[in-house]
Amino acid sequence: MKKRISKALLMTALITNSLLVSSVTAFAEESLNEYSLDTMVVTATRTEKVLSEIPASVSVVTDKDIEKMHVNTINEVLSRVPGIYSSRLKGIANSSPTILMRGLNNQAQNLVLVDGQPLNDASSAVVGWSDIPVDSVARIEVVKGTASALYGSQAMGGVVNIITKNPSKGERKVSVGYGSNATWIKRASIGDKINDKLSFRIAYEGRETHGFVNKFVNTDPKSKKPSGTIIDENSISGLIKTETNTGKSTYRTGTVGRNHFDEDNIHSKFVYNFTDSKELSFSFTHHKDEYGYN
Repeated sequence: MKKRISKALLMTALITNSLLVSSVTAFAEESLNEYSLDTMVVTATRTEKVLSEIPASVSVVTDKDIEKMHVNTINEVLSRVPGIYSSRLKGIANSSPTILMRGLNNQAQNLVLVDGQPLNDASSAVVGWSDIPVDSVARIEVVKGTASALYGSQAMGGVVNIITKNPSKGERKVSVGYGSNATWIKRASIGDKINDKLSFRIAYEGRETHGFVNKFVNTDPKSKKPSGTIIDENSISGLIKTETNTGKSTYRTGTVGRNHFDEDNIHSKFVYNFTDSKELSFSFTHHKDEYGYN
């Protein structure tokens, strides 16, 4: 009888112990899954702050958000941000798209930064939105509203800070996309750590399109005789009657051909880590494009 009781107690102890171990394991897994970090931003105050504590209208778009958008350019990303108007009427064939903020109708009143350095052209304030490959973006911080006290008169409408990715060990990525009008988008990136302190990342992005007809040649028969035969406005041979943007009659005589576009962008970044909290980075960007009609 004693032996039977001992075995029963031993089995009860083992079962109880197993249940306790299982409970502890499950609790540990649940606590790990619940843990999260607050979003930190630096553009609004030029110091690292929690987003919820910033006394300004700030939007943050991360690289994960960009992947879900399936966009081809950075200004396409910004068009999804509330309070920003993006104009790029020719798609990727537009060499100078426009971004407007807070109702200001001049792009020169919006400051665009890349890792804190101005991207606006010094004389015209035009921004080369294609200069930075989309895959190189870690996050974009947008401060809407005047930030002139921190960034000068060019930041009357707001500030867009494009923060690029730091190198990661063993990064290898290649992608190719194809669309209508012989449109190709090619991307490739490589990154690695040379040693414990020095690392690098190089990204390439190429876009090209044969384009489409978007510019017509019109002629006013009263000022210049076009090819074809015009007897009067109601009897036309060889031409297409149309109207100008003010409603006046004109005649379409042809086009200047397809609007083609070809560009290549390279962005490289080298980072040297002195400590876990101090680093020195060097970036180099190269942009080349060809634009015209055939």
